[in-house]
Amino acid sequence: MIDVGIGVRQLSRLMTIMGVPSSSERTMKKRERELFKPMVDVARDSCHEAITKECSETRITTPGKGLVVKYDMCWQKRGSGRSYSSSSGVGTAIGQLTGKILDYDLRVTHCAICHSAEKAKRNAKPHNCQKNWSKSAKAMESSTGASLMENIEEVSGVPVDVLIMDDGPRTQLIRSAFLLEHK
Repeated sequence: MIDVGIGVRQLSRLMTIMGVPSSSERTMKKRERELFKPMVDVARDSCHEAITKECSETRITTPGKGLVVKYDMCWQKRGSGRSYSSSSGVGTAIGQLTGKILDYDLRVTHCAICHSAEKAKRNAKPHNCQKNWSKSAKAMESSTGASLMENIEEVSGVPVDVLIMDDGPRTQLIRSAFLLEHK
């Protein structure tokens, strides 16, 4: 539920459709907390394997060249072109040759537990706070894209030679930084 952007009701409905018995909200949240770190670890391992495969394919098809990566970001709440106010967004980098996800990152501006504690003027109980962004939702895309490309290059040791992305104004910042860094 944490990385999918759905709540307990939606998950319960999905489980009912699949014919899987549902659990209480408390049980689901407990299992979610137990599974969060292992799920993230598996996802990271999968991304590292994908980077290795993309590098191998690149060496075979275009020797001496760097990686070709596609990048885009999506938000939990859709932007209108004038208003970008989503509290979370996920950026994804996909290898051109393999079509596999090479890396992803999540930007979150709000934590319900921290917010509730702040309103009550008390310390938040220990929890796995996902809040990692305090700037505008509009700035998430360029920051996320830049950090993904840096991470892919660091993990692989191979430069990203071509970056494919949409032509929105937010991505112009990534493109500018990418071009300056790779000249």
